[in-house]
Amino acid sequence: MIALTFAITASEPLLLTALQGDPNSAVSLPYIPGSVLRGMFIGAYLRKHGLNELDLTTDTAPSTELDQATSKRRNRQKNQAKKKKDRQQQPDPHLMATAKRLFFDQHTQFLNAYPSIEGQRSLPLPRSLRYEKRTQLHAGLWDSAATNFSPPENRPLKGIKGGFGLVTSQGLQLGPSAETVINIHTARHRGKGRATREDGAVFRYEALAPGQTFQAAVICQNHADAQDLQALFFNSAEHPACWAWIGGSRSAGYGKVNLETPIIDDTWNEYASASQADADTHTITLLSDLILRDQFGSYGGDLSAYLKQRYCLEVDSARSSIATTIVGGFNRKWGLPLPQAQAFAMGSTLVVKGDISKLHQRIDSGLGERRYDGFGRIALNWRPHTEDNGKITIAQPTEPAEPAEAPAPVRFNLSNPTTELVVERILRQRFEQRLLNLSARLRITGDISPTQLARLWLIARNSIPTADLGPINELLAALPSNARGQFERASVEFIIKFASPSPSNGNTDTGKRLASLDQWLKAPTIYRNQPNQPVAEPHQAEPVLPITDQDWEIKPLDWPRLDALPYQDEKYNSLEREYTLRLITALAKIARKQQQKEHSA
Repeated sequence: MIALTFAITASEPLLLTALQGDPNSAVSLPYIPGSVLRGMFIGAYLRKHGLNELDLTTDTAPSTELDQATSKRRNRQKNQAKKKKDRQQQPDPHLMATAKRLFFDQHTQFLNAYPSIEGQRSLPLPRSLRYEKRTQLHAGLWDSAATNFSPPENRPLKGIKGGFGLVTSQGLQLGPSAETVINIHTARHRGKGRATREDGAVFRYEALAPGQTFQAAVICQNHADAQDLQALFFNSAEHPACWAWIGGSRSAGYGKVNLETPIIDDTWNEYASASQADADTHTITLLSDLILRDQFGSYGGDLSAYLKQRYCLEVDSARSSIATTIVGGFNRKWGLPLPQAQAFAMGSTLVVKGDISKLHQRIDSGLGERRYDGFGRIALNWRPHTEDNGKITIAQPTEPAEPAEAPAPVRFNLSNPTTELVVERILRQRFEQRLLNLSARLRITGDISPTQLARLWLIARNSIPTADLGPINELLAALPSNARGQFERASVEFIIKFASPSPSNGNTDTGKRLASLDQWLKAPTIYRNQPNQPVAEPHQAEPVLPITDQDWEIKPLDWPRLDALPYQDEKYNSLEREYTLRLITALAKIARKQQQKEHSA
């Protein structure tokens, strides 16, 4: 097969909506459908040739009154189009013929882009694979389609639904699970630009997370077609990468991808056949969803009867694993969804008996409908090596080699206001994370009234816009003797978590006194453990170890710094003061709530 292969890396979340979920949500597919790739190439073709749309219709002689009325309407439209000839160029018939051959011919097939495994295109796992319940796939897999399949005793097995892998000489290499991100959106009124009582529904997007890489392939009829498709994005060898937009909600921060490493392979194979022990028994694995029609034209039908009628193959239903699904799509030209159809799900495995020579001729072209969108891909005898009881050997992923030298840190020029804004946002995100950590680690304890805590909270909150610590020092200097005594008796403690109750007090956490509240406000500090000691986040538990003063030391608040992103000292110090004030307000508020909780109890 002649194929154009390239890698797709998501720069933004990808929303490739599947037909699942409730009406107020959208769940993305774990791969990039071939129809999405075909639409991406069509859009590039239109932009390259300055076209608004593709007109693939041909005029025919009218034979009925209805056809005559249609012909008159078309003539009126053509006359109107002639008046706009100066503003818009008429489509070139040669361009339309080329577009029809590249995008609407069964000989050019845009296959689904599946997750990348060490730079190779993975394939859907066969649904004949079984694994133990309440265990991970890496713990063990069995192939129920194998002739020597023998399930383990007293260990129930469960079928696989989804997932991708790669058959290598070492065995079956499992691909990583698709990473997703969940974003909440609110519908807005088109005219007012905001949510209203009538147009304000809340809906959720579960999209593919950015940073994931997929391998795509386009099967072409000849080498020239592959070069034409390659030239739409990759103009020359000097620019081996480019970007594009796919999927839905592109104006809301979704769909940007990078296209890399284009290769035209004249001997490309979608999979490698495995050795077959029994010459009369073969396996058919669906590498994509398969759309068939029955004798009455309805979607679905009987796949076993189809193989028997067309290719004289008998299906062993006891050893086969067939699943169905509903497929759809969206046509951007129409602005409407495509008709939904029942199809046989990818990964379905059939064990057949008979001569597969006729079916072997359809490996390149595929079966069923919408083959130009990547549907109907099949594999013959594609299954990993099995042991005596049908257990599959799972290959371990290759660990990447560590670089000999650490890469030099990237330095950015902050003379650009846009770059400076990006750096500030990155720093603020790091400061927010550190603020949450410190708020969970520190607490105010001791005999201090809620009035003084409210006074401290109010002054710190009013000082946040100016990032000025002066009002805090002025408050401490102007305190009367009674209030000053409360600030001196109150303490700021550092919370230490234990995995189990401490032997000393029987609690799972304890507090180590940093300083009095009066001293801490003048110079905020925190406990830091010595090197080679375990460190845990607030939601984690530290090991039960004897805690001594030699294990811990008091240090100033360590707000994050990014060596690779230089930042002006004046602005960075302003951020430190701002988030120190925010930390003081958080501690005062938590202490007040704790006092109210104890008083109500």
